[in-house]
Amino acid sequence: MGRKQYPDTPLAMVLRIVGTQTRLAEIAGKSQGTVCQRLLQGKPIWPESIPAIEAATGISRHVLNPDVHPLPTPADAPCPTVRDSDYTSLAPTRPAVPCDQAAASHPHDAA
Repeated sequence: MGRKQYPDTPLAMVLRIVGTQTRLAEIAGKSQGTVCQRLLQGKPIWPESIPAIEAATGISRHVLNPDVHPLPTPADAPCPTVRDSDYTSLAPTRPAVPCDQAAASHPHDAA
């Protein structure tokens, strides 16, 4: 007899990695019955259990529960470094102009 099939959720993915509901329950700090119910219902991973599951499995919190831990948006990301070599093949690297000053500080825009 094969393993029970659960909805394809991050919790089910974690179960496949750790092997048993009992082991998953130990990691998450929940009972095995609570894990089983959550799996059957296809619900997301408990927010309070994400750090422990992330540490035990190496799966990013962004994958485990993207509603609680969404990927950073470009607005959240640091301003990238602009390299002269992006424009010419032999120029050295230089820091980027801060994002909020980039348009105002371009030499061709001064008028």
